[in-house]
Amino acid sequence: MSERAVASRPALHLGARGLLAAWHGPLGPAVCRFDTWQRARPRFVRGIGHAGADRPVVPALRRDGDEIEVAWCEEDGAWSVRLDLDGAPRSEARLRHPAASAVAFGGAVLFAADPEGVVAIRPGDAAPLRLVSERRPGFAIDAAALAAEALVVFHVAGERSWGAASVPPRGAPTVVRHDLRAACESLRVRSVGSRAAVALGLAGGACRLAIVGAAAKVIERPHEVFDRSHGALRWPEVVWTDNRWTALAYRPADEGLVVEAVAGAFALPRCAGPFAAGFFNQRFYALEIEPRGEAVELRLWRVGADGKEPQQRVVELPLDDQAERRVARSVRATLQSVAHEIEARADYRGGSVRPELSRDGAALSMRDDDGIVTLRARPVLDGGVDGAPDAAVAVRVESAMGEGLAVTPAPSSLVRLARWIRARWSSEERARAEAREAEARTLAEALDARVEGVELAGNTLVLHLLLQVMPSPDQLVRWLRRLRDAQARLTADPARLS
Repeated sequence: MSERAVASRPALHLGARGLLAAWHGPLGPAVCRFDTWQRARPRFVRGIGHAGADRPVVPALRRDGDEIEVAWCEEDGAWSVRLDLDGAPRSEARLRHPAASAVAFGGAVLFAADPEGVVAIRPGDAAPLRLVSERRPGFAIDAAALAAEALVVFHVAGERSWGAASVPPRGAPTVVRHDLRAACESLRVRSVGSRAAVALGLAGGACRLAIVGAAAKVIERPHEVFDRSHGALRWPEVVWTDNRWTALAYRPADEGLVVEAVAGAFALPRCAGPFAAGFFNQRFYALEIEPRGEAVELRLWRVGADGKEPQQRVVELPLDDQAERRVARSVRATLQSVAHEIEARADYRGGSVRPELSRDGAALSMRDDDGIVTLRARPVLDGGVDGAPDAAVAVRVESAMGEGLAVTPAPSSLVRLARWIRARWSSEERARAEAREAEARTLAEALDARVEGVELAGNTLVLHLLLQVMPSPDQLVRWLRRLRDAQARLTADPARLS
């Protein structure tokens, strides 16, 4: 299965407090909540994590009382955060496991796949619990909570095997492996009480269902659940329907969704393939997410347990913070490219500059033999340059030059007031201010920016600029040299010092 297909398969949680969905979209990982099926719009739709730092992996979801816990993967590993039912953060986002490439919740236990295999992160444990220790890329995982333990199932893409691990609240885990007749392409697990069902999608379009109990013991070996007349099937799901397990799978031949408990099949219109399924109040639910520009289109289908009264809801879901995340991703991408370009030039020329990008991707610091330059950018959502309706970018550039490389603290509000009073009465002060502003305007014009402020204190020049869009990395690298030249001119002339 392709990375895009894996990433487009959403997460779904159904319950008395509504529908939760999570996906990886054009602007990164996101989550939403609908109060009820009847509600036309979700309570919230928000992106999560540091914009632009995400891996193309669907987030993991779980409900914990009146809170929602979400876990996702970024470049440096697995992160999680708690939200309230309106989408507001209840906790700070925190790094749970470095280098993770996939996540899943089994109750309160967070499972993660990393380059070394699979780990479990239990509440209260000082360190992750290693379940699988194999240096192979491509581990896919899913998890569920049993009555007295957490269960994770896993496989490596393209291999003819799958595994399961049982993790009690305390003590050692149990890990088992099972062979298959064909390569495993997908797996999903759902639980009820002390039993779990594992849906396996195999190469060639076969689907199998296995039942697992306590200590990861296989109670029913993988067996066929669909009539072969359906042809090739993909991405099987499984749900508990009151007194039995029911499997669902996508049928590429007619873009239908086959439900094993219903005679025939019902169609998921325009179904692209990967879907999530659930069963609640005697109805099957199937959810699909498809990108639409920067937003996504959510297609939710529900049908009675007997296959009657099918209904569909199609909703376009732009993120509540869409403009902000778009700008933040653009900022990170630009500053990252600038860092790589500067580092490459330094290596080529034998220089000592080493750029450093901040954790949130919004600030880039560069230290070399001449001094320190720091760029910090943030979205401005109350209009843009010249009243443009979209988000603009506010950029603060701080450059310190000279020996010692110490940044002179920015002047306080009282110092700035004193300067303003002097400038009102002193022609010399006005000349100094005009020189600073002229240099700032020249620098701003090179970036199609507007000057919001300029300060020169000792060896430190600070510019506040407003841009409609981030410049190209190459343009910004050249501009930084112009900044240094302008600062040298200002500091070289004592008459221009403030």
